[in-house]
Amino acid sequence: MKTIDEYINEILRHVECDQADRDELAEEMRSHLLQAKEHYQLKGETEEQAIALAIADFGGDQEVGEQLQRSLFPYRKELLVLLGGGSILFAALAYLHGAVQLAEPHSLWMTIVILSGLGFLLLALFPAYMGNRKLLMNLYLAGQIPFYFLGLLIIDTGTQAYIMPLQLFGGGLILLTLTLVVLTALKTPVEKKLSKKKEQKRKGVHLFNLLAGIVIVGFAGFFLAGLLIFAGLTVYMLFPLGLIVFWALSYWWQYEAAKKNSPWMWVGAGLTVCMMIMFVVVYMR
Repeated sequence: MKTIDEYINEILRHVECDQADRDELAEEMRSHLLQAKEHYQLKGETEEQAIALAIADFGGDQEVGEQLQRSLFPYRKELLVLLGGGSILFAALAYLHGAVQLAEPHSLWMTIVILSGLGFLLLALFPAYMGNRKLLMNLYLAGQIPFYFLGLLIIDTGTQAYIMPLQLFGGGLILLTLTLVVLTALKTPVEKKLSKKKEQKRKGVHLFNLLAGIVIVGFAGFFLAGLLIFAGLTVYMLFPLGLIVFWALSYWWQYEAAKKNSPWMWVGAGLTVCMMIMFVVVYMR
């Protein structure tokens, strides 16, 4: 028979939240279940029967967990499933186009995009693994955008009737990814009662880096795709890849500095702007 704590842990497996949120939610559910248990014991039930009845009244662990997840992150599961399934389908269709029409199957690209899509599906099924990893989640999402751009370049080589719908499909995946990035960034942890100033600073860091990420990842993705198409694997690929890594590290640095109200946040933002300007100047030359 399940204990109350085991039941609560099974519920929280379906909820994306950090440890502080987990502790708060667990305490609230434990209090409710203990009250229900005492109610049944006063009616003459044994302790085991009272626990079983309290759990039955509360609901199935998956159902309750998914309701909590939906209240914290509305439609997150559906969007991740859509992005994961869409990524796999887009990779397969672009691969077939390259293999049949161009005799260039792009197997490595397809493998990366399919594995990424499977990752999104797993995150939809097991959201607890992304609890307290908001920044990592956003970096994972943003990291897929260059591969979607590369897929668009692969299918842009054809004039068949299916090319336009496939391009719209790929563009939709990019928009969906950016939507998830924004929703993830702007979600405030439920246990944190932030001051208005701190909340504005936190959201400012996220929005600035999201906009910077669109520029950096977009330019780097096109640059990287061009190198792959015209030069193949080359050492020059380290430049756009390094730019994306720099943006990710700067994002993390600013986020940590903002939590501590450190002026180093502005240093990180300034370095990001300088890197963007330098990259655009080099790219346009």
